Amino acid sequence: MFIGSMVSVDISEVVIRQMLQKYGPLGMTFTRMDLMKLEFPDKNFTCVLDKGTLDAVFTQDDEHTARMVDTMFTVRHRRCCDGSARIGPGAKGWRRYVCVSLLQGHILKKLLEWFPQQGWMVRICRCKGAENSDSGGIPFPVFIVVCTKFELLPDRKPMSVLEVSLQDERPRRLPSADAVRQAVTGLQQFAFTRHGLAAPGSGEDVRLELCDADSDEARFTLFVVDRWRKKTKKAETEWLFGTPAGRRQLAETAGHDRLVVVHLPDRRRRYGALQEVQEQLSGSVLQLRPAHLRDDVQVPFLTCAGDLGRRELRHRGTSAVSGDYVVEDVHLEHGDVFRRLVFLSNVNIVQSEAKLKPVAAKGGQRSLAVDAEHLSCLHHRYMAAGLGLAALDVVDIDPEMVAVARDWFDFAEDRRLTVHVADGVHFMRDCKTQAACRGLIMVSVGR
Repeated sequence: MFIGSMVSVDISEVVIRQMLQKYGPLGMTFTRMDLMKLEFPDKNFTCVLDKGTLDAVFTQDDEHTARMVDTMFTVRHRRCCDGSARIGPGAKGWRRYVCVSLLQGHILKKLLEWFPQQGWMVRICRCKGAENSDSGGIPFPVFIVVCTKFELLPDRKPMSVLEVSLQDERPRRLPSADAVRQAVTGLQQFAFTRHGLAAPGSGEDVRLELCDADSDEARFTLFVVDRWRKKTKKAETEWLFGTPAGRRQLAETAGHDRLVVVHLPDRRRRYGALQEVQEQLSGSVLQLRPAHLRDDVQVPFLTCAGDLGRRELRHRGTSAVSGDYVVEDVHLEHGDVFRRLVFLSNVNIVQSEAKLKPVAAKGGQRSLAVDAEHLSCLHHRYMAAGLGLAALDVVDIDPEMVAVARDWFDFAEDRRLTVHVADGVHFMRDCKTQAACRGLIMVSVGR
């Protein structure tokens, strides 16, 4: 588009006079006019550019303002004319409405309702250049909404296409307006949280979910934790890293001002090697750095590698006590395989784990079985030491978990081991009442 072909309007006479003085010598045209009553002939323009006008007009989500916006859209629609380009089979030409907006919820809803109903394609792109201003930027992402009208032959149906390009990606098509709203809202929430984390010490176990581009499911769960400037008590970190207190302890131990703890919540996904995960996360993690860090700072990645690899779902169930749970075999990238019990109410904590080993099966084939000699946790070693000759009473409040232990972790009762389905506190009280002697009591809390 040539500059001389641009016509700009504003309702303020002062603004028009200032613009003419500044840009008139370049051949640009400025006219005082009400957007609700454009006086141009119909079909006079190929494109309408709206730089923040919609945001300024649609300040309230009420019926009166919505009718004003409908009028504005209708008037602009009439003033656009066909161009010479042909797009798609049967298309006669195109028209465009380009809108720069912060896309508040009611504005996005209006755009996604009005234009697709009129047969316009809607593409929403992120404008990072408008966010990174010299004044330090703004906390909200800026969007460019490009609405394209395909004029079809009479025997063709109107096309309604929704696309987004929000993370330096090629435009991708989404199936519905709800999917577009979810993508835009997720980016807005992430940007607002990132802005709030700019100051050191502002990370108080903030949780973020980064969703897969092709689905609504979380690909990564990030917890942002700033290091406390006071001493914290030591605890069993393997269990506490799924809790705010544990993550604060981890931040203190790491010695950095800010720590981002990443969980891999999608139980059906193969996440691959650490380098692949790091490449996917680097852009988002760098945006969460404190404001005082330089743009070229190197962010270290640490991992326990417990979740990298392929998960194979073996069993899914529901317990009246523990809720929904899964038993899965996790094939780690270095070749080891572990069977894990996970309560879906807290997917960040492994309730039980057993290492699997290859064994010979019928027909000469190989299969996997629980390796009873492997103890996954350090405290298991202390619990197992010296118990070879002891008679054990094992107590669990959840009968479903007893069945899971038998069916999936090779647990078996024998003459030295008796299982009781009961509340542990009540069981100990009953033992005291019955004067039953217990030489040693071991408690493992995993809820």
